[in-house]
This record gives sequence, C-alpha cells and structure tokens, in this order.
Amino acid sequence: MDIREVARNFYATIDTQDWDKLASLVSPDLAVHLGIANPIGFDDWRKSLTEFFVGFPDGHHLIDDYVSDADKVVTRCRFQARTPASSMASNRAEIACRLV
Repeated sequence: MDIREVARNFYATIDTQDWDKLASLVSPDLAVHLGIANPIGFDDWRKSLTEFFVGFPDGHHLIDDYVSDADKVVTRCRFQARTPASSMASNRAEIACRLV
C-alpha cells in the first residue's frame, strides 16, 4: 500500500468514526498535539474526536496536498463540516489539519 493511501485511510477512519480501527492504526504511545495544548494520548484524543463529531456530524477531511517519502507522509488538509443548525453553505466550518 502506498504511504499516501495509508494517510487517506487514516483520515477516512476518523471520518467514519471507527475508533477501534483507528486504535489499531496508531502506536500505543501516541501523543496528539492539538494547537498549543499539552499533548494528549489516544483515549483523550478519541474522546475529543467523539465530542467534535457530535457538533459536526457530517464532518470530513479533505486532503489538499501530500509530501511523502518511502515510509513517511505529511499532509495538508482541511476538516469541513456544516453546522447542525443549518445546511447552508455559509454555515460551513473548515479547520486546517496536518498529519506528520
């Protein structure tokens, strides 16, 4: 499997909220850095993601670009969703993300 496909599958697993599969894709000593907050482990990240998807149930990642080597990939992507209060495009939220 191409490393870019691994990255696509990683984001797709988050978007489908398949937390068991996501746990199988990451290291047990995973440290997630969200903004300027202290790093968190998988359980806290999963809780954060679960709460986030409650607010943005149709959310999904859009990968804009990749830089990859044989076994490493960096992505530039966006998380795009509509706010639950409205389905109007003007109520779309986008958050930048990256996978390193």
